[in-house]
Amino acid sequence: MFFLTVYGGLAFAQGSGDEYTTFMKDGSVYAKLVDFMRVEKHGNTAKVTSGDITVIYVIDFLFSALCLWAAILAMTGVKVFEIKKYLWFVFSVTLCWYFMLISFKMLWGMLDFLVLKLRPELKSSLVDFFSVAMIVVAILTYIWLVARAFTLGFIGALSVTVLSHIFYFAILFLFAAIAPRNNHYCDMVRIYMGLGASVQEYLRDLYKLVSSNNLLMLVRLRFCHF
Repeated sequence: MFFLTVYGGLAFAQGSGDEYTTFMKDGSVYAKLVDFMRVEKHGNTAKVTSGDITVIYVIDFLFSALCLWAAILAMTGVKVFEIKKYLWFVFSVTLCWYFMLISFKMLWGMLDFLVLKLRPELKSSLVDFFSVAMIVVAILTYIWLVARAFTLGFIGALSVTVLSHIFYFAILFLFAAIAPRNNHYCDMVRIYMGLGASVQEYLRDLYKLVSSNNLLMLVRLRFCHF
């Protein structure tokens, strides 16, 4: 995380123009992550009803909670069946992320007033840095909340986080490969669940953060995954 943050600071320091373009072509982890998110920014979209969204939310919560339960069982041998813990965990992740976004928005407002008004060419590198910083903060917050909610130490929470996300994204990847095409709900799962969908959600949060003054638009229900 420190490595990515340092690279983000260097990217912002490069400013714009040829220097920033050269920096982004140097093959660093930071540059690859930014390039991946730029690609995901143009991901698939589909028209859905409120009923479709509700079904996807329910599936996402149950499936991600199941993956988290399986990871805790595999790493600790403890069967955590208390549904209240998972609901509290979802509430905690959602609430913490909302206040994190407000903090990011305050920081963006300061930089917009103090820096971007004088150096508007820095906006591209700053947006790239914010996109990476949001992912880093989300990961660190998630690990901390796993440790708090399920009474795990740092190593235990880190292991559970990694394993649960391997389960979550690997199973969804297999589902996307073998599930029937042109089936409404299968297509909804492909579009709104998985790694690409998660990245797109962060990018939508970033867009709201840098373009809107309505703090309620930053509210987003989070589940048992990034």
